[in-house]
Amino acid sequence: MMKKKTILLFATLSLTMSCMARNLTSHSLFMPDRHEPTPATSRIEAENFSSIVDPNFAIAYNDSKDSLRGRHVTLMQKGDWLSLPNIDFRELTDGYLMLRVKADENTELCVREKKAKGKVISRIPIMVKGEQGPFRRDFSGEWITLTESLSYTPKNVADLVLTCEGQRVSIDWLQFKNRPLYFTPVAKDAPPSKPDEKGYIRRWRLMEPISKPLRSNIVFSNSWLRQTFAEELARLNELKAHWHTLESEQYNMKLFRFAEKYGKQTYGSLFWCETIIECPEELQGVRLSAGSNGASMWWVNGEEALLLEGDRRMVEDDGVSVRLTLHKGCNILRCAVINGPGLSDMCVRFLDENGNPITNFSLNVK
Repeated sequence: MMKKKTILLFATLSLTMSCMARNLTSHSLFMPDRHEPTPATSRIEAENFSSIVDPNFAIAYNDSKDSLRGRHVTLMQKGDWLSLPNIDFRELTDGYLMLRVKADENTELCVREKKAKGKVISRIPIMVKGEQGPFRRDFSGEWITLTESLSYTPKNVADLVLTCEGQRVSIDWLQFKNRPLYFTPVAKDAPPSKPDEKGYIRRWRLMEPISKPLRSNIVFSNSWLRQTFAEELARLNELKAHWHTLESEQYNMKLFRFAEKYGKQTYGSLFWCETIIECPEELQGVRLSAGSNGASMWWVNGEEALLLEGDRRMVEDDGVSVRLTLHKGCNILRCAVINGPGLSDMCVRFLDENGNPITNFSLNVK
């Protein structure tokens, strides 16, 4: 009698699973309905939403020897997708995406709204091989944590779909985060600003970065930098690039975060930065004092003032120019910062003959 009940139960379960499989679209992972929305700013574990209904998908433990390390979902091929319903974006203001993934080959993942062909929220290139990504060694088959900007942000509660756009990719978790306030846009009718109490210049007009795919910063010699900056400066006016006028919240301008914010290449980049200094009187014998993560060159009114060569971290007053003059009225300060696999940023101020910061000028770039 017990044997007959066991056989009947197994047959019923098999029939139910077979009906479910026939009624579901191939190559897709569906998730149970959730009554309470999941905050987008919380860590969204992919496997907690998923139930396998197709042999092309897999849910596996992150560590086969330790089940406490959690599980992940694998999208096996291009076109496979995973649905994440009822995600609440109301706490996300100025956001970006962070996620933990694994792939054997270079591939791409998309986060879309509502359906597999829906509006793209974020497109994530996953570069684990070669020199095209932020890494300089082979990360195939290893878990990596990536960040990516958002091209679109849902306003309220939305259903998300993760789509595989290339080779097989595994997803552990994803999380939307609000950016720290690194800088604020400057309105066209904004009044001039002043340097801060330590003399640091915070208002800049920044050009979206130029791609310079560099494997290492070891090439940043004096001669290499002069040639590269001269070539780029000669074609600066020909570039159809977008400029943004921003006020930094800190003494240094975080160029890496600027590139990340506006969806441009963050590593292997060259940044052009400029500002306009308006002096109420002529200032003679001043020195430009700067620091940069990556190499940089600085010009005052078109004349070279300082070159910071080599692979360096940003340090306040890392390099100081010879004595120079800021004219009464308008003066143009320009710099170029170049970096390979580093977090680009820079800072600058002017010092008087006694090494004290100069603050009696305004910044009027818009």
